[in-house]
Formats: sequence, C-alpha cells, structure tokens
Amino acid sequence: MRKSMRNLLWGVSAASVLAAAGLGVFFLRGMGVDPEQILAAVVQAPPPGRVVIEYPLEGTLFPPDVSAPAVRWKEENVRADLWLVSIAFAEGRGRVYDWAPQAEWRPQPRVWDEIKSRSQEAPAVVTVIGVRAKDRSSRRRRAPAAVLSVGRVTIRTSSDPVGAPLFYR
Repeated sequence: MRKSMRNLLWGVSAASVLAAAGLGVFFLRGMGVDPEQILAAVVQAPPPGRVVIEYPLEGTLFPPDVSAPAVRWKEENVRADLWLVSIAFAEGRGRVYDWAPQAEWRPQPRVWDEIKSRSQEAPAVVTVIGVRAKDRSSRRRRAPAAVLSVGRVTIRTSSDPVGAPLFYR
C-alpha cells in the first residue's frame, strides 16, 4: 500500500513539473521572442557571464543508437531565469532552438534524431544563452531584454553503432 501511494505521489509530482514547464515554454513562444535576436545580442553585447556546460563535455562523440541526453549547465552569474538552447550545424542550414526554464534541457526524440543525423559529418555547436525573463517587480514573464551568460560545446555523432547495452554511472 505504501509503495503504491508513493508511486502515485511521484507520478502526480512529475506530471505537475512537466505541465508547468510546458506552460512556461508555451507562454514564451506566445510572446514572439525571436531566438535570432538573442543570438545577435550575444555578438553585439560586451562579454556576458559564463555558462559552464557540465554535460555533454566538449567534443563528446555520441553513438547513433543512444537516447537523447540531458544537456546540463551551471552559471557563474545566477541572474538568468531562462535559457535559449541553440544547436548550429556545419552545413549552415537552419539551427535548432528551444527554451529551457531550468538549467537542463533534453531534446524531444524527433529533434534528437535531427541533431544526430546532422552531426555525423561535422560537429554541431551547442550554445546555451542565459537571459532574464521575469520582471523583478511583478515576477511575471516578459520578453528577454539582455543576454546575461553564454556557454558552448561541440558534439558529434558517430556513424558506427555500439551494438550492445551501455552502462555507466
């Protein structure tokens, strides 16, 4: 009985967190925030604070049959409350963009498939840009006004499958 109640509480908690994150992303997309404007601000602004991407590490080579990893980072300057995750590819076609309301992002399966296929020939650059999207006085979301922090790593996907289960800690 205790185990089933505990599992029920975990399930309800997880569903609440996912719903809140989904609503946050939906709200921000509804504001019409253009990721290209934020990327342009990175180039034009003085050097912002630093985002340290903890995973994946610089130069990580993923096997093609691995599930989508969680990109995790820490900020030196913790003023950001929203992050733009941008993946650029060597062939120069469209980037992949997404918003993360916390310091972790995991691509959806179809997005991860695109990242894997487009990063086999040449590395992809994963950029995480921290912005402030909450108005301090009202605590409501608003369009991000300034870039506060930036971090980058390159990743690749191998063309050779592992062909066996991977176990790691």
